Amino acid sequence: MTARAHFRKQAEACARLGSPFTARLLTLAADRLSPGTPVADRLLGRPDRPQDAYALRFAGALHALARDGDALAAVYPPHEVPDDALWSAVENAMSAHTDRLLHWLDSAPQTNEVRRSAALIPALHVIAARFARPLALMELGASAGLNLQCDRYRLEVAGTAYGPAEAGVRLTPDWSGTPPPPPAALHVVSREGVDLNPLDPARPADRARLLAYLFGRPVRPHRPDRGRHRLRR
Repeated sequence: MTARAHFRKQAEACARLGSPFTARLLTLAADRLSPGTPVADRLLGRPDRPQDAYALRFAGALHALARDGDALAAVYPPHEVPDDALWSAVENAMSAHTDRLLHWLDSAPQTNEVRRSAALIPALHVIAARFARPLALMELGASAGLNLQCDRYRLEVAGTAYGPAEAGVRLTPDWSGTPPPPPAALHVVSREGVDLNPLDPARPADRARLLAYLFGRPVRPHRPDRGRHRLRR
């Protein structure tokens, strides 16, 4: 798969998953990236390894700049601009922030979306009901470990609720197919996660990285002193 084909495939995935702006951005990158600058050369000359997710790395890096108040913020949602204006701003950012973008491209995406807990939580209740044993949670590629806290989140699906009513994270996804399992008593005795680049959401820089990989929300400048952020798509 060529780099341009990888960008187009990732754009299609973003469109399906409800991130139309990121889909548009990656489509423009597939069509308009030109060799001759360090960032473009890295993106176009990368090894043929789709699993490296260079398209998402690029989208996350640009989103981080926009959230920091870079000129990109003026062409990101909720603003609406023509494709030419958007791509011109991207090219300017690639020139003005070369070192930062190249550093960002060195690391794999870290979305750590807590919506994934919507699948984990019912599964844990099935296991707890069947075996009535304490639970040890372990995760490879844990990023910030947010999904290791899934039993502390509130999940409400198809008339069934799991987790504490006062939970700070509340998940309400659609549910189809068989009815959700009945709630069971969960007793988590340990939580362990490993990651090549572990993140701490209490650290402003790590929190900013997590938020930069949330593509389904308008851009807001990053202000680390403004209290708790809700991590969602």
